[in-house]
Amino acid sequence: MLAAFAAAALLASIYLPVYFKFGYIKSKIYNFILFFGLFFGINLLVSIVPEDSSIAGSVSLFFARLSGAMVGIILTGAALAIMAVSYGISLKIYKNREF
Repeated sequence: MLAAFAAAALLASIYLPVYFKFGYIKSKIYNFILFFGLFFGINLLVSIVPEDSSIAGSVSLFFARLSGAMVGIILTGAALAIMAVSYGISLKIYKNREF
């Protein structure tokens, strides 16, 4: 459930600044690209990065040592941090917009 929240937060956090910058019509194209890029890009990235690489191995080992609740807390915290940054960017773009 937390993974679904994090995925939705990530998509919304990337989409909202684009929406406020370009408007509804142009942002529909970016939303389409963003959705399918993240949907297929994560699977592609996982298949490209070898499991024995130092970065992937250390991240995998780090999360394997944590409990499920701790992973959920880290995931929720990361999603909230990304949403806060997106909110700040969206607010700045919206204030500078001319109607």
